Amino acid sequence: MRELGYQAHEFDGLGPDGSPARGTVWLKPEHGAWLRELRDRGAELVWGTSWGRVAVTWIAPRLGLPEFPVIEVPRRGPAFGWSSKIGPIQRWVGDRPLAWIDDQLGGKEPGWAEERRDDDIPTLIVQPHPGRGLERAHVEEILSWLTAARSCGAGGTPAP
Repeated sequence: MRELGYQAHEFDGLGPDGSPARGTVWLKPEHGAWLRELRDRGAELVWGTSWGRVAVTWIAPRLGLPEFPVIEVPRRGPAFGWSSKIGPIQRWVGDRPLAWIDDQLGGKEPGWAEERRDDDIPTLIVQPHPGRGLERAHVEEILSWLTAARSCGAGGTPAP
């Protein structure tokens, strides 16, 4: 991970379920700058994670990010072709535009995104490689999408 620019951070505290947790968390400083850039271009940042509030109280400060909303999601992987995050994200986003960045999708999310686009709801799915994480090309794709979503006259704010 170091060769990709990630830095090791040792976590030793309470995990999302309230039990003691300890381990190395690899974070890439550029991710904070890139997410701030998306925010500065009008994106509403929301964290959909099983880490819960730990994500914004422990990870966000290490990336130079402010606290922002968290969508609580189940602590399990994809099932039956769907990410365990799909239900909570659907409830949160409603009919607003959405750019969803996730390295662990179930496979059916792109079809859901296409259905939303067919209903004139700007929707983008960005799936970074789990071994590399978010890359600058992903950010450029989202920045282009933000511009296009606004030029279409879409209501709401796309939310990566």
